[in-house]
Amino acid sequence: ILAGTNNANTQPAVIPDTANFTLVINAPTNTVVFTNTSTIGNLPGPRKAYWHFGDGAVQQTPPLQGTQHQYTAPGTYTVCLKIYRYFPNNNDSVLTSQICKTLVIQPSAVCQANFTTVNVASTPLGKYFVAQPSHSQNKKPVRICWNFGDGQDTCIQYPTSYTGNYGVYHQYTQPGLYNVCVNILYEGGCQANKCNNVQVGNPDSCRADFERLPVSATANPLTVIYKALPWHNNNKKPTRICWDFGDGRDTCINYTNSYTGPYNVAHTYQHPGLYNVCVKITYAGGCYAAKCKPIQVGPPDTCKADFERLPLISVNNPLQVAFKALPQHNNNRKPARICWQFGDGSDTCINYPENYNGQYIVTHRYDHPGIYEVCVNIKYYGGCEARKCKPVVITRPDTCKADFERLPVTTNNPLQVYYKALPQHNNNKKPSQICWKFGDGTDTCINYTNSYTGPYAVGHRYNHPGLYEVCVKITYFGGCEARKCKPIQVGRPDTCKADFERLPITTNNPLQVYYKALPQHNNNRKPSQICWKFGDGTDTCINYTNSYTGPYAVGHRYEHPGLYEVCVKITYFGGCEARKCKPIQVGRPDSCRADFEKLPITAANNPLVTVFKALPQHNNNRKPARICWEFGDGRDTCINYPENYNGQYIVTHRYNHPGVYEVCVNIKYYGGCEARKCKPVVIVRPDSCSADFERMPTVASTPLTVGFKAIPGHNNNRKPARICWQFGDGRDTCINYPENYTGLYNVTHQYNQPGQYEVCVKILYYGGCDARKCKPVVIPPPPVNCTVKLFEITPSVTSLVRGFMAVPLSPTPNNRPVRICWFFGDGEDTCIMLNNTVPQPYYIIRHTYPGPGVYRACVKVRFENGCVAEDCKEVVIRSANSICGGFMIDSLMAPRTFKFKGHSINAPNDEVIHYRWTFGDGTSALGREVTHTYAAAGNYEVCLYIKTRLGCETRICRTVRVPGNNQPALVLTPNPVITVLNAAFFSTHTEPVNIRILNSTGTVVRSYVRNANVGPNTWSFDLTTLLPGVYTMIVQSPNQLSSAIFMKQ
Repeated sequence: ILAGTNNANTQPAVIPDTANFTLVINAPTNTVVFTNTSTIGNLPGPRKAYWHFGDGAVQQTPPLQGTQHQYTAPGTYTVCLKIYRYFPNNNDSVLTSQICKTLVIQPSAVCQANFTTVNVASTPLGKYFVAQPSHSQNKKPVRICWNFGDGQDTCIQYPTSYTGNYGVYHQYTQPGLYNVCVNILYEGGCQANKCNNVQVGNPDSCRADFERLPVSATANPLTVIYKALPWHNNNKKPTRICWDFGDGRDTCINYTNSYTGPYNVAHTYQHPGLYNVCVKITYAGGCYAAKCKPIQVGPPDTCKADFERLPLISVNNPLQVAFKALPQHNNNRKPARICWQFGDGSDTCINYPENYNGQYIVTHRYDHPGIYEVCVNIKYYGGCEARKCKPVVITRPDTCKADFERLPVTTNNPLQVYYKALPQHNNNKKPSQICWKFGDGTDTCINYTNSYTGPYAVGHRYNHPGLYEVCVKITYFGGCEARKCKPIQVGRPDTCKADFERLPITTNNPLQVYYKALPQHNNNRKPSQICWKFGDGTDTCINYTNSYTGPYAVGHRYEHPGLYEVCVKITYFGGCEARKCKPIQVGRPDSCRADFEKLPITAANNPLVTVFKALPQHNNNRKPARICWEFGDGRDTCINYPENYNGQYIVTHRYNHPGVYEVCVNIKYYGGCEARKCKPVVIVRPDSCSADFERMPTVASTPLTVGFKAIPGHNNNRKPARICWQFGDGRDTCINYPENYTGLYNVTHQYNQPGQYEVCVKILYYGGCDARKCKPVVIPPPPVNCTVKLFEITPSVTSLVRGFMAVPLSPTPNNRPVRICWFFGDGEDTCIMLNNTVPQPYYIIRHTYPGPGVYRACVKVRFENGCVAEDCKEVVIRSANSICGGFMIDSLMAPRTFKFKGHSINAPNDEVIHYRWTFGDGTSALGREVTHTYAAAGNYEVCLYIKTRLGCETRICRTVRVPGNNQPALVLTPNPVITVLNAAFFSTHTEPVNIRILNSTGTVVRSYVRNANVGPNTWSFDLTTLLPGVYTMIVQSPNQLSSAIFMKQ
């Protein structure tokens, strides 16, 4: 026993484990190296070390081994090293020592480089460059290196005390485009580089052209010599000239910079014809240009087109017709393509190989008989093209019509009337019988032979004047029969008119004028006398017999040119008389104008085919003799017209490409007068279209009724013909619109239940273009009525301590409040979650204000069914004495954007007359609430100046830290989210922040509290149980506010 006691007393003392470590931070990569300096005691058992890095990561190492860890972002982290001793028998462990240290990783410096260029007027090849440094920590450049792009570089050292501009001058030896780069090395080692293209002197511009050189008469007519005509603004020479001769055989020729001869080339063609020859010239320095021209080699092609109708008629179908094209070419080239227009809108084109030897026949079936203008267009090998049109009669079964007219026969008895039947038969068959009903009960029928060629007239004497319905019935040989009735006035009194026109008769004496009287009589009586007053004091009258059938013309020679009032007076047989006067210009010289219009005729298969109509105007009514058109694409034409031409002056032209062309018309009139007019004409491109829509406000009593407005878009301004809607709930609709519709394209739809729907609109435009667009649309649930009333508990008007009581009310049974938020108007807010265990006193709250003033206090209550009610009250706190003062609050609204609000402490009779703010960056603003955006990051002193009516002035200042980036303060990923949502928040303060997630109706569905550090912060939220829809996340504290929208799938 004694020995045992002695052994126990001599055991060594227990030495505990001691954990410790040192660390080294590599800020640019956010990597930290940890060195383990722990000591292990003398207790038995193996040890293990566990590293907790403060960002959620844990690593196990041997007890005395160090490690390293890379953080995802700068920030403040608590790092702990824990040492555990393990028992070998049961593998249990015990913590023997631990140590924790705070680790701060500062954000890395961010620097940029840029420069501007200043021209030197006296030396066009000299440039002055000014570097523009930018450093997030306001470090200054210590070295700037320039690469001027011409092989000459330079570097300049700067002391950190330098305050001037960072400029450098450089003289180039020749003009051109140079890639200039600047490299800026900042104090602390950050380095940035920027390159820009800089134009020195005039930029290169060049042209290309060529000419055909004359050859001797004995030379091969198929051999052509071309000469290139280069031009360069900086006199640079061609290095390469490529020729495209238009016959598939091309060539390129390289030239040295010392070459001084002509740029000629010779080429021998295999066949005569019109060739599109092109030259492309590449100059020293890279500028290149091209030019193409049509060149005629050998005799030019001339060609014609014609066709004939073959006597091939289908027995079963007389509408089946065969046509045969009749080509003709001076160089015996064959047709490559023959296009037929059959006059009924159905056209066709047929391509033929060059070795084709058959006939050029086509067959066509018409839907209806009639007269059709059939056209053939023949395009020959070699490019010559010709066209011919003819009217073609397609026979049909017998159809006939009947009509008649009252003959202008004058008798002594106005009740005696003569009628003339007007037969019409599509196959020119004659009447066999004509029956008349005169409307007074007396009828008659007259038979005619097939050889009768006279008029089909009849006379009838009525007993009384009046309005009679007269009918004619015509029976034709072959059996076709037709009838026509008209009301006829018998015995009406005479009415008459007089008019005249100046005849366009050309004489050698411009003072010789010819007039033609234009009589008009309701009963077709003829003039018996026409009297003229020529306006120069010389008058005349002319008598006419009742049998006269010629024109009522007269000539008169004036002594002097001028404006004369000419009058005609016509006396008719039967005594009716009328008079008409007009001003007439005599002897003025010819003057003329030219104009044209684009007709709204578009080829169905080619929108590039355009029709123009000339609009001539001549003071003496002379007609155009020649009209020349310039279409703006290098292809012009002239058309001659005879003097008796009475048609329209129309021309058709096909453009190769859409665009804006200057079209000109030049009209030369008979007599020599000539005029010209030019206009820009837009040739439209093929149709392209788009579709979109927007949601429109409605006045419906239910929020489930939604209005939509279609937003059409068409490059050629065609209107929608049909709009189809898919509302996403299986109930769709289509609406047709006429082409002249000018209203809105709206539609209203009522959903059965709220939710998110994919709404689609499909728009079909006139002309056939269609487009479709789909968007998600959220239909909110119907609102639920609820209210809350706010009451203030006021000890005294000067007390800074105020009490508030909320009284929530809901008409829905058991719809209890689940959350109540208090807003006191001084920047301090609070929210309380309520449940069945929370007592009624939580509807009452007390708040201490910072000083006298006028505040807007509000309470907002959210009920269990999602309904939200709010009530506000103005709180007035009077000052107990005559002191004055104030305070300010601020909040971050967006990157570098702050909202400031001022509060004044003043006597009741000394109101504030102005609030003035200075933001520390040289700008200021007026108003109690202002918003300001800073241009750059940094710390700024913001000051508020308050002045009252009685002269009290207060100055309050505080420092605002503006973040060093211009990115959104809150970024959510992934978006849309399925399970876990990551939030990256850049904070300007180290403080707790409230995080709320609201649904599309504004109801809070999630709320969190997180500690935010200055700089970037990253949080993750598990949203697996959140219903699909559109949500808003709000991060808020007394100093900052940010929000972002995300979609839950």
